[in-house]
Amino acid sequence: MARERGKESIGTVAFGVGLGLAGVFFSLALVSRVLGAASIPIWVVTIFGATGMMYSPLGKAIAARVHQKDTAPETSELADQLYTELDDMRARVAELEERVDFSERVMSGRDVPAPSHLPPQ
Repeated sequence: MARERGKESIGTVAFGVGLGLAGVFFSLALVSRVLGAASIPIWVVTIFGATGMMYSPLGKAIAARVHQKDTAPETSELADQLYTELDDMRARVAELEERVDFSERVMSGRDVPAPSHLPPQ
């Protein structure tokens, strides 16, 4: 579940970054329309700032998280163990259901056959 939350937060971060970049691009387009050629230094500063952000520790952390692979071998091993344990628990619950049914029939006074897992006497 924690891994799912991590993937969800990466999607949220990517959406936020994309939305922010769209806003910056739209703002730069408006500035270019109003100022004309004088907006070139603004574009240069913005591009260098974005590039600097990509190479900062925060940018590197976001890139590493986005490119992180789900190849953890312990995850599949853990899943196999959990499925084995789940199968054991289902078998135990089935046995308990059979015992409860047998006990209910005995208490009601009906003709009760012996449980199937017990040898005949």
